[in-house]
Formats: sequence, C-alpha cells, structure tokens
Amino acid sequence: MAMFRYPAAFLALLLAPALVAQTADPAKSALVLLSGTDCTLSLDGEKAADLRADEPVRLEVPPGDYVLSAVAGDGRRWSRVLRVEGAKTIVQVEFSTSTAPSTAAPPAAAVSARPGPVPTPAPAAPAARPIGSPGFTWITIPAGEFEMGCSQGDEECNPAEMPLRHARVEKPFEMMERPVTVAQFRDWASSTQRRLPSQPKWSADDVPAVNVTWDEAAAFCSALVARLPTELEWEYAARGGSPAPRYGEIDSISWYAGNSDKRAHPVGLKVPNAFGLYDMLGNVWEWNADVFRVAPSEVPGVQAGPHEARSLRGGSWRNKAKQIRVSNRGRLAPDEREDDDGFRCVRDSTAR
Repeated sequence: MAMFRYPAAFLALLLAPALVAQTADPAKSALVLLSGTDCTLSLDGEKAADLRADEPVRLEVPPGDYVLSAVAGDGRRWSRVLRVEGAKTIVQVEFSTSTAPSTAAPPAAAVSARPGPVPTPAPAAPAARPIGSPGFTWITIPAGEFEMGCSQGDEECNPAEMPLRHARVEKPFEMMERPVTVAQFRDWASSTQRRLPSQPKWSADDVPAVNVTWDEAAAFCSALVARLPTELEWEYAARGGSPAPRYGEIDSISWYAGNSDKRAHPVGLKVPNAFGLYDMLGNVWEWNADVFRVAPSEVPGVQAGPHEARSLRGGSWRNKAKQIRVSNRGRLAPDEREDDDGFRCVRDSTAR
C-alpha cells in the first residue's frame, strides 16, 4: 500500500488527538480507507461513505469479515472481502486504470418459434458487450421472453425438463462472460484465508475452477456484490435467443466427451452464443442458485434448507452429446465437490 501518496491527511488520522482514542468504542476497530479516485463505498451492500481522492475516511466497525466494494464515477468497480481486526485496518482502494466501456444494453435477441438448429452466431460487437470489473468481463443480458424447458423437436429431453412453457425475464442483468477460473478463485480464496479446492492434474490458471461447492461459489459471487444465476436466468442467457437445444454446432461451441480428451479446457476457446457468453454448454457444469425441483422454478430467490440439492446446468467435458443441451438439468448437494462442476456469477444491472 502506497502510504506516501497521502502525507498530510494520512498522518492526521494516525496521529489523532488522545481524546479521539479515549472516546472511541473499545469494542470497535478503526477502518481507514484511501483512494486516488472519487468513489462511493459500500460495506456488506450498504452505503458507508463517499470517498474523495487523496482524502482518507475513517470508519468505526466491530471486528469481523466484511464485503467492501467501491464504485467510481465512471462506472469502474472494485471489491474485496476484508477482515477487520486489531486497533486499525488500513485499506487502499485501487481501481483498474482502464475506462469502463459503454454500459448500454444490446437489443434483445429475437426469439423464433421455429424449432431445429440455428447458425452459429457471431460474437456481439466488442463495444456493446463488456462492462468492466477488475479481473472479469460482464455481459448485459436484456429483459425478454422465451420458451423455457424441452426445446421443440428435442428427443433427448427427460421429465425434469418438461413441459415447455413461456417464461419472462423481467429485468436486464449482467452475467460473467466466462466461468470463474482457477486463478480468479485462488485470488479470492487467498484474500479470505480459504484454501483453493484440490484441482485435477490437468488443470491450469485459465481453466475453470472445479471441485467448488455451491456454498463456496455463492460466497465468491457475494464478494463481488453478485450472486449465482437462477435457472430461469441461466437458461435464458444460454439460449441467446435461440429456441434450439444448442445455440450452435456442438463441436464449435463446447467441450464434451466427444472432443475434450477427458479434461476441462481454458475458458473462451469455443464460439460464444449471440449474447457473447462463452462455455455456456460443456467444459464444466455450472451451479445455479435454485433448489432442484421436479420442474425448474421461474421465481427467483427460492428458499431452501441447508442440505437440499441445488441445480446445475450446461453439461461438462465428461458428458455425451445428448447431455450438452440448454434445457438439461443436473443436481448435487450444496456441500459436494465434483471435478467437472464450476460456476459463473450474475449481478443486477442496478448494482453498478
């Protein structure tokens, strides 16, 4: 942390009069925050302060773990999980130096009623797609309507995918362009004094993190002021406007048993769908927020007991082609680990 950038203001905080120390609540710790950029600070999702460039802010908080996040005036975001302990904890808020791209949502993809395969979509124009966040790229998914469940003409469906029904995503949201990688998960685990789950021998920094429990995936997303997608959100985003079982030809869009060589592969090597999302099918199954029900829920925020099985979507490097479909559903207890299960996060567009 570059303390020398703030000589006068910083020393004033550190050398505060004895009266301040005497009146401070002994059960609380001082959290000193510094930034070179004007920003709004939030602590555990609640606004905590407006931080001005080169003007430290001091907060008195009980010792413990907090999710600290900041949003700059140009839309750049910063977030970390923080442990506050001892008399004083000093944190430097450092934003990415790049300017956040336009946050305008792309137009909703047209949903055709015709079944069958569709041409492999070209990626959206780069200027319309990403919303910057340190280490991640977020894609705006527009609100819209679609047919959820077993695609018309799909002969591989099982009862858990039926019936096909009309569904609507009421509000736009943002989804990670790619699954969370080993390197990204390791950085978070280190910052929260957790351990990176054991990864397979074939793994690498740019390969999806696997052997991650639902609880760990949910905690990771929460640290980014985000969450796991509902099944409704996941399927809508995966389809990208296509009514077909897959959003493109299977070998061009996914890693599965027929081409994976029995391992996961670096994210983003296959063709994305029409929303610009990579690896929505194959490579690794992705945890969803919902409890697994006989039919997928269309209502976000389904309440669950701590041990009820959660839903997974997308299929993996281990599965045959018949399982690599947007309506296919998996299930696993929230504390179980598998070497072909990963995740990505979503966040509300209003969270920026």
